Amino acid sequence: MRCPALESKTLTAVAVAAIAAVAVAQENGSPYGPVDEVAAATRRIQAATTYRPDGSHHLLLTSLRQLQDDSLRPLFERLVQGDHWTLQLDGILGLAELDDAPVDPVLLEQITAPAERAAAIRAAVELELVQVPQAEEMLRWSGVPPAEQVALMGVVRSRGGAVDPDRLAGLVADPSPEVAAAASVLAADLGDAAAIDLFAERVGRLSGSARERAIVSLARTAERHRTAAAVPSLVAFASAADATRSERLACLSALLATDLETGLEMWTELFEATSSNAARLRTALLLLASEQPVPL
Repeated sequence: MRCPALESKTLTAVAVAAIAAVAVAQENGSPYGPVDEVAAATRRIQAATTYRPDGSHHLLLTSLRQLQDDSLRPLFERLVQGDHWTLQLDGILGLAELDDAPVDPVLLEQITAPAERAAAIRAAVELELVQVPQAEEMLRWSGVPPAEQVALMGVVRSRGGAVDPDRLAGLVADPSPEVAAAASVLAADLGDAAAIDLFAERVGRLSGSARERAIVSLARTAERHRTAAAVPSLVAFASAADATRSERLACLSALLATDLETGLEMWTELFEATSSNAARLRTALLLLASEQPVPL
């Protein structure tokens, strides 16, 4: 018989023990000498709630969030009022994860600096902690950058909400190729198949890292939304003689998600044409990561 309370205490004990072990290694240089483990763990938890430029506080807080232990709720509530936006964000995400619920936009709105709020929106979307009502509310905020607008529209679209076509059309024409790429996929997903074709023409005028970022953005959005209309462009980009490995892998990953048969054909071609063991391993891992039923 399961005992949730005991499991919760056990997980917390394991986390504290792990934090203490890190403290021992860092503070004493050796795990074998006598040490006050409670004091060491306390210092590490205090470190987790103090902003550090190297990001070590975030790693510790992420570990605590993964426990999903409700006894940590007061900690996360305190972090929401923290003196640095990364602490606030970990607190907001931690509370949402404890409740198995979307993030509270009211709390996210406390992060006021534009770049920091944009990063917070991206984190919430990537962790799938945003539903249609929250996305629609955030889209009403002023100053949301174009990339985050597309991401929020993607949430609305994928969860059955209504996307403003005029607003999306403006993002398709955005000066940033990465934003335009993602917006073009959403437009195609809504029935405007020509959007991706027009974007492909725009990509033809790009070069170097700008081209790579745009193609990767298109591929990742197509993969996330399983956009069948993107398949011809994905095949073309992946097959281009001057395609970079990052472009090919991103397009291949998207194809495995949107058109398994075509994706497997291209995966086989790429795998057989690869001579480096390390490159072959990366290609093989890509297939495993697709989580698609692969015929043997």
